Amino acid sequence: MKKVFFLLGLAMIIALGGCKKEKATGGDEALSCEITSPKDGAEFSITEDIIVTVETKSATGTIVAVTVYFDDLLCATVTEAPYTLTILSEFLTIGTHTIKAEVFDNSAAQAEASITVNIVGAADESPDFVTFADGEIPDSWKTNTWVVDVALGYDDNYSLRSDNPISAVLTNKTLNTPGYVEFYTRGEEFDLYIDGETAQALSSAPAGNWTKWIYDFKKGRHSFRWENTYGSVVYLDAIKFAAAELPKVTTNATVTDISAISATSGGNVTNNGNSPVTARGVCWSTSENPTIEDEKTIDGSETGSFTSHITGLERSTMYYVRAYVTNGVGTTYGEQITFITNSTIAIGDKCLGGIIAYIDDTGEHGLIAAPSDQSTGIRWYNGSYITTGATGTAIGTGKSNTDKIVQVQGNGNYAAKLCDDLVIDGYGDWYLPSKGELNELYKNRDVIGGFGTSYYWSSSEYTNYEAWCQYFGSGRQDESSKGNTWKVRAVRAF
Repeated sequence: MKKVFFLLGLAMIIALGGCKKEKATGGDEALSCEITSPKDGAEFSITEDIIVTVETKSATGTIVAVTVYFDDLLCATVTEAPYTLTILSEFLTIGTHTIKAEVFDNSAAQAEASITVNIVGAADESPDFVTFADGEIPDSWKTNTWVVDVALGYDDNYSLRSDNPISAVLTNKTLNTPGYVEFYTRGEEFDLYIDGETAQALSSAPAGNWTKWIYDFKKGRHSFRWENTYGSVVYLDAIKFAAAELPKVTTNATVTDISAISATSGGNVTNNGNSPVTARGVCWSTSENPTIEDEKTIDGSETGSFTSHITGLERSTMYYVRAYVTNGVGTTYGEQITFITNSTIAIGDKCLGGIIAYIDDTGEHGLIAAPSDQSTGIRWYNGSYITTGATGTAIGTGKSNTDKIVQVQGNGNYAAKLCDDLVIDGYGDWYLPSKGELNELYKNRDVIGGFGTSYYWSSSEYTNYEAWCQYFGSGRQDESSKGNTWKVRAVRAF
């Protein structure tokens, strides 16, 4: 499939108007858009620039952004009127193409419009070459003619090689810029013609050895022709170097697990813009259209869907959130959505990697329990009855206990180590609860959920042979041999 690329941030002109083609979610006349230029079915020479103008209006809110696509590839996202941009002729290819505009407003409405344009070229624009689909070369050619030696990639190179070329052609290739072409030859002498001009006589190394030739090119359309001393001719026409573009991302439609201090959002990177993704996540603020200069998460560097955990929020506050993705060109944002945090922190709220299990007297801090058990049966010790010094029993001592146990016992498969190694939703500060903390989990077991009617280990050591545990059938707390296998539920503080 041929790709089309664009230059962003060019001349912009707008006049508000009615709707010609519409798909709105906020009502029949809630949001509208129209591509007013060019006209549907317009024809352009391959040497002409295309100026795209979008008119839009919203009866229910304020326009947030207008996004324009060319053959499903992102052209630009414009967040302020006027909504006009220019597609330069050097990025066009001959044929019929679709221009689509999408508009969003702050009432969550969306509308779109699309047209087609036809790009034509002069009859004598290029020789009558044999043409193959993008990326395809007949197997019979692969030993006698120029073939793709290195696949297109983000290292911005395109390599070709030849043993004994014959007449052939490879057309309409697209490369990133800045780009270069590598040519490998052996056993022949060649004259290289670039855009019709003789560039250099290429004298290859002796038979059996490869010679490497490198040529740098600016973005644009270039044609190549090689001619060897025996009169064989090889054509590569219309290799195109095109600038990487902004990536594309959407924001998850809803925010989930909303508490007084946190929430869960996310998005989906649907196009990397022909440049590696360097960061993705969500950004949020109490003001509209948050950017990566505001609060943000960093959730990987890949395409595809991702989940973001928003923390450090204020109670009873409206927040604006939208996904973002960054590549070598810049940063693109998804649709903006809003949510309101709860007025109070409550036991049973899902947040910060788990479920709130205890809140202290300040109402601001407490314990979060993992959403499920970490083990259905594991020993407290690591095979030796030794004293660890983890004797704290009060609320707030579980983390210190866990650190002491792991420091003394080291690696292995035991309760404290299991919690210390745990990572949930990016949080890695889990620990085995103390005797007092474990009792809070028991008291709120029905709200937290997922507990069995069995003994659970605490991190509180009783002697070198025993540690405290609690039976979740009755709430009884007992000393138990460290060699017994009881269940485990990790906690973390907030």
